Amino acid sequence: MRYLIGLLCLASALANWNDTSTGIDLKTFQHPKLTKVRAGTLIPDQRIKFAGIEAVMTQDGPGWPEVTIRGRGKSGMTWTVRLCGACFNEVWRADLDGNGKQDYVIFGAGPCHNGRTTPLSSMSFLVMDSDGMPVPFFTVIYHGEGAINNLIQVDGKAHLLISRYAL
Repeated sequence: MRYLIGLLCLASALANWNDTSTGIDLKTFQHPKLTKVRAGTLIPDQRIKFAGIEAVMTQDGPGWPEVTIRGRGKSGMTWTVRLCGACFNEVWRADLDGNGKQDYVIFGAGPCHNGRTTPLSSMSFLVMDSDGMPVPFFTVIYHGEGAINNLIQVDGKAHLLISRYAL
């Protein structure tokens, strides 16, 4: 009996939510043609630029560092989007909404990256309108590795498949 209880405890300790299939074969879907713009984590005070957009990581006090992303629309109006530092690891681009403008997908660890039952990854989107102004969107992702494949294309527009735990 002790061995059975020990095996059950060991199995539950080794079990993880990301070793379970989502039940969806993502290979059967069409995916938007994404181009990787950048890969790698930023270090504090490092600035990078891509397509007229600038990103800089700052560390102000304890806690997560922050990435500030800035750009300018066609009208000259500036915009700013802030993400947690861990959320900025890969930048991809594609026309996700079919309006002819490049949109950006930012992939990283995420602010919830602290436990085996929390989502370990995140995706942030900057969907650019016709004036070059972003419409930001953020979500957490449970299956981090290959999560970019959760973007599928239906009728010329991208859709994101998000998994959630039901209580």
